[in-house]
Amino acid sequence: FPVVFVSKLQVKSWPIFGIMTLLGGTVFIDRKRKDRTLQYIDRIAQLLKKGLNVLLFPEGTSTNGEKLRSFQGPFFASPISAGCNILPITISYTSINGKKLSAHNREDVFWYGQIPFSHHLWRLLDLKRIEVNLKLHPKIKSSLYPNTTQGRHNLAHFAYETIAKEYPL
Repeated sequence: FPVVFVSKLQVKSWPIFGIMTLLGGTVFIDRKRKDRTLQYIDRIAQLLKKGLNVLLFPEGTSTNGEKLRSFQGPFFASPISAGCNILPITISYTSINGKKLSAHNREDVFWYGQIPFSHHLWRLLDLKRIEVNLKLHPKIKSSLYPNTTQGRHNLAHFAYETIAKEYPL
Protein backbone atom coordinates (compact mmCIF):
# COMPACT_ATOMS: atom_id res chain seq x y z
CA PHE A 1 0.00 0.00 0.00
CA PRO A 2 1.23 3.53 -0.61
CA VAL A 3 3.16 5.10 2.26
CA VAL A 4 5.08 8.18 3.26
CA PHE A 5 8.37 7.22 4.88
CA VAL A 6 9.99 8.77 7.93
CA SER A 7 13.76 8.85 7.60
CA LYS A 8 16.84 10.45 9.06
CA LEU A 9 17.83 13.75 7.45
CA GLN A 10 21.10 12.41 6.03
CA VAL A 11 19.21 10.27 3.49
CA LYS A 12 18.14 13.47 1.74
CA SER A 13 21.72 14.07 0.56
CA TRP A 14 22.42 10.53 -0.68
CA PRO A 15 22.94 10.05 -4.41
CA ILE A 16 19.82 8.64 -6.13
CA PHE A 17 18.04 7.79 -2.85
CA GLY A 18 17.94 11.43 -1.84
CA ILE A 19 15.93 12.52 -4.85
CA MET A 20 13.72 9.42 -4.67
CA THR A 21 12.85 10.07 -1.03
CA LEU A 22 12.31 13.77 -1.67
CA LEU A 23 9.91 13.02 -4.53
CA GLY A 24 8.13 10.46 -2.37
CA GLY A 25 7.35 13.06 0.28
CA THR A 26 9.51 11.51 2.98
CA VAL A 27 9.41 13.21 6.38
CA PHE A 28 13.06 13.83 7.26
CA ILE A 29 14.07 13.84 10.91
CA ASP A 30 17.14 15.74 12.08
CA ARG A 31 18.18 13.57 15.02
CA LYS A 32 20.50 16.30 16.31
CA ARG A 33 17.61 18.77 16.67
CA LYS A 34 15.59 17.34 19.56
CA ASP A 35 13.92 20.76 19.82
CA ARG A 36 12.06 19.98 16.57
CA THR A 37 10.49 16.73 17.78
CA LEU A 38 7.08 18.35 18.28
CA GLN A 39 7.19 19.73 14.72
CA TYR A 40 7.91 16.26 13.32
CA ILE A 41 5.14 14.71 15.40
CA ASP A 42 2.70 17.36 14.18
CA ARG A 43 3.78 16.90 10.53
CA ILE A 44 3.20 13.13 10.76
CA ALA A 45 -0.16 13.66 12.49
CA GLN A 46 -1.25 16.00 9.68
CA LEU A 47 -0.35 13.38 7.06
CA LEU A 48 -2.31 10.75 8.98
CA LYS A 49 -5.33 13.06 9.26
CA LYS A 50 -5.24 13.41 5.45
CA GLY A 51 -5.61 9.64 5.21
CA LEU A 52 -2.00 8.91 4.24
CA ASN A 53 -0.14 5.87 5.55
CA VAL A 54 3.10 6.73 7.34
CA LEU A 55 5.83 4.12 7.70
CA LEU A 56 8.45 4.41 10.38
CA PHE A 57 10.77 2.06 12.18
CA PRO A 58 9.99 2.70 15.85
CA GLU A 59 13.38 1.56 17.09
CA GLY A 60 14.71 4.81 15.69
CA THR A 61 17.85 3.20 14.27
CA SER A 62 19.01 0.25 12.24
CA THR A 63 20.48 -2.88 13.85
CA ASN A 64 22.04 -6.19 12.92
CA GLY A 65 18.72 -7.90 13.59
CA GLU A 66 19.95 -9.99 16.52
CA LYS A 67 17.59 -8.27 18.93
CA LEU A 68 14.63 -5.98 18.90
CA ARG A 69 15.40 -2.62 20.47
CA SER A 70 12.83 -0.76 22.53
CA PHE A 71 10.50 1.51 20.58
CA GLN A 72 10.80 5.28 20.79
CA GLY A 73 7.67 6.68 22.43
CA PRO A 74 7.50 10.27 21.09
CA PHE A 75 6.40 9.38 17.57
CA PHE A 76 3.47 7.37 18.90
CA ALA A 77 1.97 10.78 19.69
CA SER A 78 1.20 11.26 15.99
CA PRO A 79 -1.35 8.45 15.59
CA ILE A 80 -2.87 9.27 19.01
CA SER A 81 -3.25 12.92 17.98
CA ALA A 82 -4.66 11.98 14.56
CA GLY A 83 -6.95 9.30 15.99
CA CYS A 84 -5.48 6.70 13.64
CA ASN A 85 -4.86 3.02 14.08
CA ILE A 86 -1.39 1.51 13.99
CA LEU A 87 -0.61 -1.53 11.87
CA PRO A 88 2.41 -3.30 13.39
CA ILE A 89 4.44 -5.30 10.90
CA THR A 90 7.15 -7.83 11.72
CA ILE A 91 9.86 -8.12 9.08
CA SER A 92 11.84 -11.37 9.25
CA TYR A 93 14.64 -12.24 6.85
CA THR A 94 14.70 -16.02 6.50
CA SER A 95 17.31 -16.86 3.87
CA ILE A 96 19.93 -15.30 1.65
CA ASN A 97 20.83 -17.02 -1.62
CA GLY A 98 19.13 -20.17 -0.38
CA LYS A 99 21.02 -20.28 2.94
CA LYS A 100 19.25 -19.77 6.24
CA LEU A 101 19.88 -16.38 7.83
CA SER A 102 22.70 -16.70 10.36
CA ALA A 103 25.45 -14.74 12.08
CA HIS A 104 27.64 -15.53 9.07
CA ASN A 105 25.47 -13.91 6.41
CA ARG A 106 23.25 -11.40 8.23
CA GLU A 107 25.49 -8.46 7.32
CA ASP A 108 24.56 -9.05 3.69
CA VAL A 109 21.06 -7.68 4.38
CA PHE A 110 21.30 -5.69 7.62
CA TRP A 111 22.78 -2.20 7.47
CA TYR A 112 23.74 -0.74 10.82
CA GLY A 113 26.42 0.94 12.88
CA GLN A 114 29.37 2.34 11.00
CA ILE A 115 29.01 0.22 7.87
CA PRO A 116 29.26 2.63 4.90
CA PHE A 117 25.94 2.59 3.04
CA SER A 118 27.61 2.36 -0.39
CA HIS A 119 29.52 -0.77 0.71
CA HIS A 120 26.31 -2.31 2.07
CA LEU A 121 24.32 -1.42 -1.07
CA TRP A 122 26.82 -3.09 -3.44
CA ARG A 123 26.82 -6.26 -1.32
CA LEU A 124 23.02 -6.23 -1.20
CA LEU A 125 22.67 -5.75 -4.96
CA ASP A 126 25.03 -8.67 -5.56
CA LEU A 127 22.66 -11.09 -3.83
CA LYS A 128 20.58 -13.33 -6.04
CA ARG A 129 17.74 -14.09 -3.65
CA ILE A 130 16.49 -12.80 -0.31
CA GLU A 131 13.51 -14.41 1.38
CA VAL A 132 11.56 -12.26 3.79
CA ASN A 133 8.44 -12.93 5.85
CA LEU A 134 6.12 -10.02 6.59
CA LYS A 135 3.62 -10.53 9.37
CA LEU A 136 0.80 -7.99 9.50
CA HIS A 137 -0.57 -7.90 13.02
CA PRO A 138 -4.02 -6.77 14.09
CA LYS A 139 -4.45 -3.00 14.12
CA ILE A 140 -3.88 -1.21 17.39
CA LYS A 141 -6.42 1.45 18.28
CA SER A 142 -4.36 4.45 19.31
CA SER A 143 -7.55 6.11 20.55
CA LEU A 144 -7.38 3.80 23.59
CA TYR A 145 -4.26 5.65 24.77
CA PRO A 146 -4.13 9.20 26.13
CA ASN A 147 -1.76 11.63 24.43
CA THR A 148 0.47 11.86 27.48
CA THR A 149 4.02 10.71 28.08
CA GLN A 150 2.70 7.61 29.85
CA GLY A 151 0.07 6.98 27.15
CA ARG A 152 2.68 7.16 24.38
CA HIS A 153 5.02 4.95 26.38
CA ASN A 154 2.27 2.35 26.92
CA LEU A 155 1.31 2.39 23.24
CA ALA A 156 4.96 2.03 22.18
CA HIS A 157 5.39 -0.86 24.62
CA PHE A 158 2.22 -2.61 23.39
CA ALA A 159 3.39 -2.27 19.76
CA TYR A 160 6.82 -3.57 20.79
CA GLU A 161 5.31 -6.61 22.55
CA THR A 162 3.09 -7.31 19.54
CA ILE A 163 6.09 -7.45 17.23
CA ALA A 164 8.43 -9.15 19.72
CA LYS A 165 6.08 -12.17 19.87
CA GLU A 166 6.78 -12.85 16.20
CA TYR A 167 10.37 -11.65 15.93
CA PRO A 168 12.80 -14.53 15.42
CA LEU A 169 15.46 -13.89 18.04
